[in-house]
Amino acid sequence: MRKVNAAITFVQGADSAGPLSRWPGLSMADVQALHRLLFRGAGFADWMLMDGPADIAAMANLSLDRPSTRALPSMNYLDVEDKAKPFVDALIAEALAGDQIRLRRYLSNRPLGLGMISAAAGFGKTTIMAIVALISSERLGGVLCTAPAHVAVDNLADRIQEMNVDVTNNLNKAGGGKWHRKMVVRGFKDAHELAAFKRMLDTRGNVKSATPKFKTGEDTKWRLTLSVTYWLLAVFRSPLVEQLSDDDSEKILAIRADVDKRDDLAQLRAFVAGKITRAEFFAANSLRPGALQALMKRIVDAADFLCVTPAMTQSDYKGWVREFAQAVIVDEAGNMDRPDLMTAWGNTMTPCFLGGDTKQLPPTVLTGEFDKDANGNLYNRFPHDGAISPLEFFEALGFPVFRMLTQHRMADGLFDMVAATIYEGARFFYGPTCNISHSRFEAGRAFEAYVVRKYQGVRPSPKNKLTPVLFDCRGTKVDVDANGKKRCRDQVIVALDLALELVTVLRIPANLITLLAPYATNVELIEKLRKGSRYAPLKDMPSALHGRRLPRPNDFTIIVMGTSQAVGPGFTDNSQRLNVLLTRARCGMAIVGDVKSCDGTGKNSSGAPTVKDTRTGELTKLKVGVLKGIYDRMKAAGRVATIRVNEA
Repeated sequence: MRKVNAAITFVQGADSAGPLSRWPGLSMADVQALHRLLFRGAGFADWMLMDGPADIAAMANLSLDRPSTRALPSMNYLDVEDKAKPFVDALIAEALAGDQIRLRRYLSNRPLGLGMISAAAGFGKTTIMAIVALISSERLGGVLCTAPAHVAVDNLADRIQEMNVDVTNNLNKAGGGKWHRKMVVRGFKDAHELAAFKRMLDTRGNVKSATPKFKTGEDTKWRLTLSVTYWLLAVFRSPLVEQLSDDDSEKILAIRADVDKRDDLAQLRAFVAGKITRAEFFAANSLRPGALQALMKRIVDAADFLCVTPAMTQSDYKGWVREFAQAVIVDEAGNMDRPDLMTAWGNTMTPCFLGGDTKQLPPTVLTGEFDKDANGNLYNRFPHDGAISPLEFFEALGFPVFRMLTQHRMADGLFDMVAATIYEGARFFYGPTCNISHSRFEAGRAFEAYVVRKYQGVRPSPKNKLTPVLFDCRGTKVDVDANGKKRCRDQVIVALDLALELVTVLRIPANLITLLAPYATNVELIEKLRKGSRYAPLKDMPSALHGRRLPRPNDFTIIVMGTSQAVGPGFTDNSQRLNVLLTRARCGMAIVGDVKSCDGTGKNSSGAPTVKDTRTGELTKLKVGVLKGIYDRMKAAGRVATIRVNEA
């Protein structure tokens, strides 16, 4: 219902919603009309030919044979006061030298205040988003930061804070004036923050125990870092968090100074500092009702950046968004649906930057094109439209996009295959941090030597590169249940055994290895089998993840495709899912699958490959896409290790 209500606010005549933008010379009706036209995607002629107040006053000076038009408003994000220019210059300097000039040009003229940063995984998109967020704060004021998932919001908040601290420290070391950090708040529900603060004190800093849980097994996604609880502990000078310094935000320092001198908070200060026991604190009964909640609100109101999910902008933090937000930053916008963006952005054309990649996971649509209820009515008549993200939509409208061109995370060679197949040969470069001679790629070099030595027929990677290896499981069997879910025990065991070799033979720590699988059934099987004594050395390995979640990058990834020639590739051939799976590794990547899964078991009359549906027995045509291109490239490069399974 929240998303429906957000869309309704774009109806002509609706009240303003979300952040209240302040565009000089434009009325609220003007900015709402522009925002409505933007989401319609049919151009801005209606608004540009409409007479504004200034145009009406100047009508007498216009020629009757030439219609007047209004120019679209544009935002210069670099138009800051002179005293703020060193800060902005220092932020721009954090970008790659080759990107700085074009970034300045891009930021200096953004029609409608709308900007987009597009990049593949590992290209530094979130770093540029952090730079833009900090510049937006200096130029405009409070910045609302959001993303479609909690982990993406966490990542964005962390990156803004890292950039914030680094740039401020560098400016203060250089001299020429005192610079203060901006305040970043990662917001969660008020009730969760209050419960977490109390539990942090009760558990004396055990963050895991402090995480609020209000239902059996419910994970609130709460975390301590940059949360309201974190800042509340900081203003009470708690030893459980890093102490505030003179470089911190002047607003949070003022709150701490006020807390220090308030008599009604003396007992709480002593309890937080560990000077009195819990029993002594409650016996004193000195804390008035609502005092903590009032302090929490002061902390939120002091934030320069509020980082929350779109849903939170309509509940606990609606007041902050309405009163303080003057810019909006959206990360992973390629995975967000448009109603979610409407929820956070509002309908008043607040300056906004979107970051993401349209070639990674699209918005989730849970209903299919032909799904019907018991009465035969379609659940969703527009599922394909729902899968179009705002980033893809605005790109299609022709809005200029700032594209990142340099890979920073992955070892040289790991991204080549993805660039050639999924990004269709798009121009890119490896940065100096990707040179495989770096010590951080030592384990990748060891894995390369081990695979070439152990498996006959596997050719070494090209010079100065580390490329993925395909473990081709010959004879693999895939079980398909009545719902079409696929499970492949053979490939799961091969993947777990490979992870075991990495740990026991190459001495690679288990926490640096992640197993990924497109099918959730294979993830469940991985987690079940690894509990056995055989795989005890893998106890520190992160939980396996499937392709609908965005896993954090790790040094090694082992991808269990879970398909075979008999059943075909299924949705493992989806380029966006593949993109996520193939871009999580830093040092080394192994794909466990069947190299013939895209070939089919037969051909139809037109020569297209076919497979037999295990449930109906019918022959179905294979839709062969990007996965076959990937397998063909790996075969041509000699990067296929053959493993025979189910043989006596």
